[in-house]
Amino acid sequence: MNNNTTTQIAVFLDVDGVINSLNHLYEDGDFHMSAPAKPYQAGKYRVWVPDYMGALIRAIYKSTDLYWLTTWRGKANKYISPILGIPSNIPVITDGLNTRNVRWKAAACRPTAERLSAQGKTVYWIEDFHGFRHHELLDVLTPIDTDAYGEGVLLPQHLPWELSLLINDAGYTGPSRVDLPYSTGTTPIGA
Repeated sequence: MNNNTTTQIAVFLDVDGVINSLNHLYEDGDFHMSAPAKPYQAGKYRVWVPDYMGALIRAIYKSTDLYWLTTWRGKANKYISPILGIPSNIPVITDGLNTRNVRWKAAACRPTAERLSAQGKTVYWIEDFHGFRHHELLDVLTPIDTDAYGEGVLLPQHLPWELSLLINDAGYTGPSRVDLPYSTGTTPIGA
């Protein structure tokens, strides 16, 4: 978490389908987008991280209060933070268990989202939702769906303008848009 008390934005961040490109993972790297991605070993797993991702997440870290909200839980600090070049002490929102399902996330993040919202902060939850279903949380956070059209990874154009301005001020110089191939039956990004 950024210790800058003046920041008015908090971000809850997932790993798989956000930082770890699921399209690359499922295609074993045989997937092409306008930004290259490479595999990294993260414990016993291989993660595919687009080249721009480290700069993007570092800028989010510098300009917001950042929290992990992922099935990786504390292992995100151990394995993912070093890949991205951020500190390994990011607060982790967890349910205290070690299950691989994602159903726990909405209930687990609500108290933190309520507290931050009560402090006047805007809270974003960046996740591969495949369509946001947690409407009971919309009063305390705003979802950013990284898989609305099968993207399978966070793209710079997913970020709302408020967050885009902050990361630019924090020194992000990566692409503002990354194009992905799309298959018949899906809508291209930006359409």
